[in-house]
Amino acid sequence: MLLPFLHSLWRYRWEIAAAAKFISQLRKTAREATREYIRRRIEQKLVKQIIILGFQILALVLAYVLYRKWPTLWMRLFASSILWGITLYNLRDLITQTIPELIQVRRALKGKVGYALKYFLEISLVTELMEGNVLFLFLCVGLGISSRTWLGYAFAYFEPWVDLANYLIQL
Repeated sequence: MLLPFLHSLWRYRWEIAAAAKFISQLRKTAREATREYIRRRIEQKLVKQIIILGFQILALVLAYVLYRKWPTLWMRLFASSILWGITLYNLRDLITQTIPELIQVRRALKGKVGYALKYFLEISLVTELMEGNVLFLFLCVGLGISSRTWLGYAFAYFEPWVDLANYLIQL
């Protein structure tokens, strides 16, 4: 039973070797495509993203420190304005850049190269594409809606503006 199978393998050994070589070349091509893609992403966006995230963190820390030093309505309005600006920037970046790029990658993964990327290399480009702005967007929303902590009190979306409206009404 095993002997005819081994005989068939021996008879088609050159074809099997050629198929193995072809699969090896396909894997090499997919690996090169993946490396080129990641290198291009690093060149294009990594430095920009680090600078933007650093600026956003610095702005939030500055607003928090100013509020802790002078806990007035005006400092809460300043912190809220910074929180709104960072949230809207990251939301715009998510809608106009990250989501279209994910759609483009999904289309690319439907082709032959995408098949090799997904199944032969077993990599996930979606995790590589998720940038810090999405995580920072969730952080900002969490800061804006948490009102029970000291940090949440400093960074509220609507409360300082409502307090300002009440203050102006009382005048």
